Amino acid sequence: MKTHWKKTMDKDWIGVYNLPEGKPIRATIISIKYQEVKVKGVLGWYKVAYFAKNKHFDKPMLLQAAVNLKRVSKLTGSPYVEDWIKLNLKVTLQKEMDKAFGGGKDWALRIAEKAPEKVLVPLTADKIINAIAFIKEGKTMDDLKETYSISPEIEKQILEGLKNE
Repeated sequence: MKTHWKKTMDKDWIGVYNLPEGKPIRATIISIKYQEVKVKGVLGWYKVAYFAKNKHFDKPMLLQAAVNLKRVSKLTGSPYVEDWIKLNLKVTLQKEMDKAFGGGKDWALRIAEKAPEKVLVPLTADKIINAIAFIKEGKTMDDLKETYSISPEIEKQILEGLKNE
């Protein structure tokens, strides 16, 4: 994998350079706070997004652009910053061409307009025992299908396993 030159600098915030070779990534915003922070040595009030641990970065994102704030509002269903303090918001971070400071255009880090599609992991035969235990703990087949794609054959085996218990 190639490394963007800006990623080699000690940056306080994530940017386009955190996208692996410029490709979109999925991330989870755990909170957005309106707080006083230093940006380029100047103290000011900004909206700051904090993310769950991931393999691409470990820093927050400034939400200066009205574009990103509007998208967060749409994805959360709320325009109120106070509603964004505790989130588990799945997002796609991507690059988009935008106006640059000082004129011209440059790539900007953006939150995608739509929530990422959920990727379901196939439930394999070796996990049937775990699936049965999961349902026995009070969960349902629908709860299981939130995370796994389950073939009719595997579902039949799970249901049979539940009957035999």
